[in-house]
Amino acid sequence: MSLVRTGASMADVAIASFHLVDVGLRRAPAALARIGLDRRALARTPGLLHARSLGAGRDGRMAMSFQPDRRALFAVWRNEAALDRFLDENPVAARWTTAEASWHVRLRLIEGHGRWAGEPILDEIEPARGIGGPVVTVTRAAIRLGALPSFLRHSRSVTGSLDAVAGLRRAVGFGEVPIVRLGTVAVWDDDGAARRAMTEWSDHAAAMRAAAANRMFTESLFARFEPIPGPDEGVNSVRT
Repeated sequence: MSLVRTGASMADVAIASFHLVDVGLRRAPAALARIGLDRRALARTPGLLHARSLGAGRDGRMAMSFQPDRRALFAVWRNEAALDRFLDENPVAARWTTAEASWHVRLRLIEGHGRWAGEPILDEIEPARGIGGPVVTVTRAAIRLGALPSFLRHSRSVTGSLDAVAGLRRAVGFGEVPIVRLGTVAVWDDDGAARRAMTEWSDHAAAMRAAAANRMFTESLFARFEPIPGPDEGVNSVRT
C-alpha cells in the first residue's frame, strides 16, 4: 500500500534516495569504524522509513572491487522535506560535505518488485508519472552461499560487458555484510534503454536465467526509478 493518498500534494509523497560518497583513503578507517554509530543515527532520523548502509565498489563490479574509502546509502523517506532535513541537519550527512567526492539522487518509483531484508520497501514509494529522460535502476540480491561460485562466474561475464551496453551511463556496485548480499545502481539514458537491456544484454539475460534455474537467490529486488530532478545532482561527481 502506498503512503500517498489520492490528491496528495508533492509534500506528502514518499520517495527514495541513493547517496554515494568517496571519503578518501586517509579517512577510510575512521569511516568504517563509524558504520555502527551511523546506523544508530539513521535509526533516529525523523521521516526516514527505511535505510540500508552499504559498502561500494568501482563501476558495477562490487563482487570483485570493494573500495574501503567508498560508502553508500539507500533510503526511503516519508517525503522530500524529510530528506531535505536529513541533508541539512543530520551528522551523517554533515560528514559527507568533507568527502573527496559525492553523488546524491532522489528517486521516484517507476516499477519494481521484491523485498530488501524481508521488507517490501517499494510499496511505500509513490509511482512516477510522465516518465521522460534518464532512469535509475536498483538491483539487489541475497545469494545462497552454495550458489556463490556460480554467481561470481556469471557476474564476471556481466561486468566484463558493461562498456558495450547501449544507453548505460554509469553503474556502481554495492554490498552489505555478509558479502553474499550484493547489488548495483545504474543510470540509463531513458526508460527504453533500461528495459531493452533486460532482454538484449545477453550476458545479463543469461545470468538471470541461471539464477532462476539454480535458485541462486534467497531474496531479490529490482526497481526502475525516475531521478528527481536528474542523476547528476550532487556536491561533486563521484569517480567511477
